[in-house]
Order: sequence, then C-alpha cells, then structure tokens
Amino acid sequence: MDGGCAEKMLAPADFAAVAPDGVAPRATAPLNCTGVTTHKALKDTDVRPTQLVAISGVGGLGHLAGQYAKIAGATVAAIDVTDDKLELARELGTDILIDARKEDPAEVLKRHGGAHAAIALAVNE
Repeated sequence: MDGGCAEKMLAPADFAAVAPDGVAPRATAPLNCTGVTTHKALKDTDVRPTQLVAISGVGGLGHLAGQYAKIAGATVAAIDVTDDKLELARELGTDILIDARKEDPAEVLKRHGGAHAAIALAVNE
C-alpha cells in the first residue's frame, strides 16, 4: 500500500487490523512487511502439522517464520551461525537448533527424516 510507512494513511478495511488490548500498535508494525513476507513463504510450502520446516537465518524474518510454523503445528529447525539468534530461536520454542558453523545442516535434517520445506532468509556477506 502506498504510504504504508507514513504516520497516517487511508487504506481499505481489508488491509487494516486493530492491535489487541495491551499491545501497542508500534509493537505490531513489523508484521506489516516481515510478517507478511514470512507468512507467504510458509503458506506457499503447504506445510501440515508435524512436518519439518527448516528455516535458514533466524534474524528479523526468520524468527517470525519459525513462530508461524509452530502455530501451524510444524516441527521447526532453525539454522544460523550466530549464537544470539540460535538462543532466540530456542526461547521461541524451536524444535531443532542447527549451528551451521559446527554441523552440516543437510546431515542434521536427514537424521530427522528430511524437511518438507526450507525457507531461506539468511544473507550472504
């Protein structure tokens, strides 16, 4: 939507939502872009409960993808190379943590029966 980052904008009701009581609208702002991006990625996988979803990169997008996958009932594997991001994934209930500095993500996923879907949200410097 044009003006989506503005202080105020006019939008159709289908594009708006009310923040739940006790949740500041500012806290929900990231859902407008990162939330929609990761939700669409997960939706396109057609993941079902108990299926394994691998999420590579647990930063601003990846942690949301993991939470959406958990809500969908999926088993979530988080892949990253940064301790604090892997810790965040653990705190958010990720089932399988993979530190790609120490182990081969493909081998770990194979040990768990393979992933139904892989969502790549990592950057390459």
